[in-house]
Amino acid sequence: MKHNSEEVLPDGGTRAWLSVAGGFIALFCSFGQLNAFGTFEAWYAQHQLRHSAPSTIAWIGSVQLWVFFFSGTFVGHAFDAYGPRYIIASGSLIMVFSIMMTSLATEYYQFMLAQGVLFSIGVAMLFYSSLASVATHFTKYRATAIGLASAGSGVGGTVFPIIFPRLFALVGFAWGVRIVGFISLACCVLSLPAITRRPHPSGLLKRSGWIDYDAIKDIRFVLFSIGSAFVCFGLFIPYFYITSYTQQLKHTTDTDSLSTALAVLNAA
Repeated sequence: MKHNSEEVLPDGGTRAWLSVAGGFIALFCSFGQLNAFGTFEAWYAQHQLRHSAPSTIAWIGSVQLWVFFFSGTFVGHAFDAYGPRYIIASGSLIMVFSIMMTSLATEYYQFMLAQGVLFSIGVAMLFYSSLASVATHFTKYRATAIGLASAGSGVGGTVFPIIFPRLFALVGFAWGVRIVGFISLACCVLSLPAITRRPHPSGLLKRSGWIDYDAIKDIRFVLFSIGSAFVCFGLFIPYFYITSYTQQLKHTTDTDSLSTALAVLNAA
């Protein structure tokens, strides 16, 4: 990526703050659900996948995370070429479709395909496009704006671990997941028109190929990437197992009350 000139951004305005609000909503329903996988880990261990080891079930969430992070390269390139609108629209359809397919799943491979692969592709398209769009509207307050939009994932990670088990107990797993799918659809419909990218001036941004070799030559970026990889090795383990671990400590199978631990973790 090469910048031929510097642009002074307005650091505010209606479009800018609408993008922040839209990003918050998009991350609430996408990455917020991804952070709630621990609820599914505990539920599957007692119901649909009760004959599978917890580590085997956790592979669904592990693949989910790998696909999410790996997709960032392709989503970022598409964002630079086409902007957020088509990516967010496509990601919304993919994510909602995957949620509905998860509600119909009964076998391990079905959960892996729907929740592990397809869902994370949709989440990646929403997540990266939303935050990248917010960044184009701000300079001085960019960190604040991105932080506000990113807070949606934490709020979603607090809300979904609470409502998922209650819906499962009230209407069953299938309809509980579908209801959240409809909620996600509504969130996507709200976020799509709100999120915009500030257009680049003519000649400001030029891209060629899939790899930014200038970034690879920057030792700070390389060290940051390596450090981030080490952080992620163990970052999500508590999110996967805290509900199951709490069940063992309390000697109970009540996923409803024990998912509060995951909600508190996400809130923190």
